[in-house]
Amino acid sequence: MSFSSKTKNELSRIKFDDKCCQRSELSALIRVSGSIQLVGLKKVNLQITTENAAVARHIFTLFKKTFNIHAEVHVKKNKNLKKSNSYFIFFENAMELLSILEIIKNKEGMLEINEDIPEFVKKKQCCKRAYLRGIFIGGGSISDPEKAYHLELNLHSERFCFMLKEFIENNYQIFPKEIIRKNNYVLYFKEGDQISDFLNIIGAHSTLLNFENIRVVKQMRNNVNRIVNCETANLNKTVDAAIRQVKAIEVIRDTIGFESLPENLRTLAELRVENKYASLKELGEMLDPPAYVSPSVENLKILNQKQKEIVDADNEIISEILKPSLKEIKTNTDKINSLEKENKRFREYEKYAMYLIVGAGLFVLLTIIFFILLIVANSKNKKLRSKLIKMERLQKEHQREIDAIQQELENQKASFRKELSRIKEEKEQHAKDLQEQKIKTQQLETQKNTLENQLKEKTDKE
Repeated sequence: MSFSSKTKNELSRIKFDDKCCQRSELSALIRVSGSIQLVGLKKVNLQITTENAAVARHIFTLFKKTFNIHAEVHVKKNKNLKKSNSYFIFFENAMELLSILEIIKNKEGMLEINEDIPEFVKKKQCCKRAYLRGIFIGGGSISDPEKAYHLELNLHSERFCFMLKEFIENNYQIFPKEIIRKNNYVLYFKEGDQISDFLNIIGAHSTLLNFENIRVVKQMRNNVNRIVNCETANLNKTVDAAIRQVKAIEVIRDTIGFESLPENLRTLAELRVENKYASLKELGEMLDPPAYVSPSVENLKILNQKQKEIVDADNEIISEILKPSLKEIKTNTDKINSLEKENKRFREYEKYAMYLIVGAGLFVLLTIIFFILLIVANSKNKKLRSKLIKMERLQKEHQREIDAIQQELENQKASFRKELSRIKEEKEQHAKDLQEQKIKTQQLETQKNTLENQLKEKTDKE
């Protein structure tokens, strides 16, 4: 578990019965980690999201204690590498709740999110602490002090970030800095004292003790490292100076000898050779009578000056002896330099020649490949032409067959038309015959009717 999660777990376990503090903490939690959903008809839903089970339990308890509301809690498994759980606390019709917590305000009939610190928070000191505690639980984080000192509050609004910064500075005289990160506004503390003060304000006392213990251990470790580094640097300087002095004294001893030195310089030189790694103070105490540091320093400076004079004289003698050979060396070096230049130029020419040979070889290779591709393309073209000719022949044959079939169809159509016309004529003739038969039947009916009438008349007369 991270240091930040431990801190939030500790803050979630803090118990307090003051309704004003519960209200302040809830307002801060919703302001930082809540989201508002507009569902129409002036209805608003509220959802609070967190990945800490203790924080989700704490929010659920706060709503139950403060407003006697039982919220819906949904758990979702994350698909990232950690595969932790996300907790969603959901409320329906949360308009009245958000108005009481001064997160939403009604301005001239329009709903508006309140970007200021709620007024009820500013009345009591305990409410101010509870509000900052809610801000940290909902959107804060703190780094492990073993690695770095860093505490931050992640906010979503520029104005609210400014108002919270001013609120912290005016009430507690600690001064956070602000930065924009991924479209979020972040207040952060980098100094250990300010982080300690903030943890004390929000009531994370166990975390504060752990933080201070780690700070003390780190400070002691840093002080010890600093002292060790200073002592090591001083010892290195002392040893380097002693080695330089011993070398100078050995040069004097090997050239002019200690007998040519005054007594005080001779005794100091002998002591320095015998005690190579002693400090100047220790060398002064070894003298008889003991001397302070400054005379020893002056005497060693004189010895260093004498060694330098001797070395300079030796160098002059050596340069006089080596003058003719130095001229020869110079002429030889000039010749060598000119030869190296010629060799370099020759190597460059060789390089250019190699480039030309490689380029010519590549050109020949490319031309061969080009001709091979042309031959392959020609052979493919011939094959394609033969295929096209065959296709054209087949197409002509198919066209002939199609024309013959069409001619047959036309002939069949003409015969069908003749047959249809004949059938129509027969049908019309048949219709005419039927019409004539109908007329004859009607005439017969009329004759029948007349005969029947005549018979009736005869019968009636008789």
